[in-house]
Amino acid sequence: MNPEISIKVQINRVVNLLLWLSTCLMTATGFMLAFRLPPGSRGGGGLTAWGWSRHEWGDLHLRNGYVFLILVILHLILHWRWFWCMTSKWFKIFFLAGLIAGLLVVGAGWLIPVEHTSEDGHRQGSGQGHGHERGNYVKPSVK
Repeated sequence: MNPEISIKVQINRVVNLLLWLSTCLMTATGFMLAFRLPPGSRGGGGLTAWGWSRHEWGDLHLRNGYVFLILVILHLILHWRWFWCMTSKWFKIFFLAGLIAGLLVVGAGWLIPVEHTSEDGHRQGSGQGHGHERGNYVKPSVK
C-alpha cells in the first residue's frame, strides 16, 4: 500500500474489498442453497456440491453473514463522522428511532420460543393439548 495514503483510507479500502467479497460469497451460497441444493422436501436429499452437503453450505452462508455484519459495523464506524454531518437535525431523530427499532427487532429474535419437532414434522411438547404425544420422541428401530 502507498505510504502517502492515511491508515484510515487504507483500512477503508480493505474493509470495502472484504465487504464486496463477502457479498459475493453470500449471494453465491444463497443461490446454491435455493436452486442447486434444494431442501429435502423438494427432492434435494443427499445432494452435494464439491463434496459439501446443503447443511455445510448453509453453515458457510451463516458464518459469512456474521462476518458481513461485523464488516458493515466497521464500515459504519469508519464513516460515522461523514454520515452524522450529512444528516439534518430532524433526520438524526428519525435515524436514532430507526436504529433503536432495528436493535429491538434483532434482539426480539432471541426471545422467540423454539420447539423441537420430530422427523415427521410434529411438535414435541409437554403432551398437554397435543393428543397422544407425551413430549418424548422415540425413533422407531429399522430392521
